Amino acid sequence: MENKYTSLAGIIVANETLALFIFLAASLISDRVLPAAVLFSMVVWTLRWKIEGFHIHRSPVDIAIIIMVLLLPIALWISKVRGETFIQICRLLLGIALYFSLIKWLRSESTVRKFLLGIPFFSIALVVGALFSVQWMPGKFTLIPTSIYSSLSPLINDRVHPNVMAGILLLLVPWSMAPLLFNWRHYKNHWRFVLVSSLAGAVTIIILTQSRGALVGLCSIIILLIALHWRLGWVINLVFILIFMIWVQFYGYENFTEALSTSGTIESLGARIEIWSRAIYMIWDFPMTGIGMGGFKALVDAYYPLSINPPGSIPHAHNLLLQIAVDLGLIGLVAWLAAFIGITAICWRIYETGQKSGNAWITTLGAGLLCTQTALFVHGITDAVIWGMVKTAPLIWGLWGMAVAIWNLYGASRPKPAETSY
Repeated sequence: MENKYTSLAGIIVANETLALFIFLAASLISDRVLPAAVLFSMVVWTLRWKIEGFHIHRSPVDIAIIIMVLLLPIALWISKVRGETFIQICRLLLGIALYFSLIKWLRSESTVRKFLLGIPFFSIALVVGALFSVQWMPGKFTLIPTSIYSSLSPLINDRVHPNVMAGILLLLVPWSMAPLLFNWRHYKNHWRFVLVSSLAGAVTIIILTQSRGALVGLCSIIILLIALHWRLGWVINLVFILIFMIWVQFYGYENFTEALSTSGTIESLGARIEIWSRAIYMIWDFPMTGIGMGGFKALVDAYYPLSINPPGSIPHAHNLLLQIAVDLGLIGLVAWLAAFIGITAICWRIYETGQKSGNAWITTLGAGLLCTQTALFVHGITDAVIWGMVKTAPLIWGLWGMAVAIWNLYGASRPKPAETSY
């Protein structure tokens, strides 16, 4: 009986990552699976301790993560919408569980390579799904004919906001763009086709969403890749920036900032500034605890009424850092920033290791990870699609877990993999 139990426990523990991804996919359809996902993760950790002992796989940002987790009971206690807060807490815990699971699972070069080759396929799946699920909001860019959107009517009731879809695809773009730029010659034709298709599809959907934040994030990825790939890349970027500044001068700075700040639900820069100001008021009133995850919409209507935006139309702060501070307080924001900076430092060290060793594969990994972090931060200035209420929010924790796993595998003191073709 004991052997059978141990064998079953071993199977469950060995397939933890797959199960968490299944839970994540199911949570896109219904939030009801999120508590079960958290419970499953707790069971797996208990079984792992039984099998392996109390050995914990450490990561460089453990303290920051522990602080965020310790703040969650306070967030639930202080919240005025505890049902919504509970769901968002479960979503955050699912992301953290995925983070540690990937660190443990991605321990071999072959596993890392297979996992990374799966990202373009996932991006293609999102692109196809976007054609039938996004609630398109045409009219922002006059260069895009509105007739295109008439053939892209959503086929499901639970529609996806275009800014959310654009923000998620933006985080995946580097994993098609960086391999094509840094490691093109090591890919066979069929893999090149997959990468090009993934990149073209993602960029097309981002353009169709007309998400300003995502388009700026896409430009930041391109600028960073140019700087990382060519020794004189900064000169190329400087030329492009000067051309851009000249264009903005002729177009008009006020017109440019107004066009950049508007979205499907926020029609002016003033409206967005109003939202940010309400978030700052909340942080001022609840600096240590925040208001609880998911409480922005209820509190802004009740205690911080909007004058430009209609009541009930703004569910979050439309800024990643402000939203985290609103939800978990300044302590939570500092913890999240510590995790972000720590992961970004790891990404840079991976890229630096690849450059010093002359290994295109490691360089590609570092460049892709750095671009993901850059896109996350830039897009987070105007939106918060990887936090809280957004169903795909755990994905960023998966990318962070992948970054730590890659550093553990290809760190400066470890043997470097040989160049191989795909």
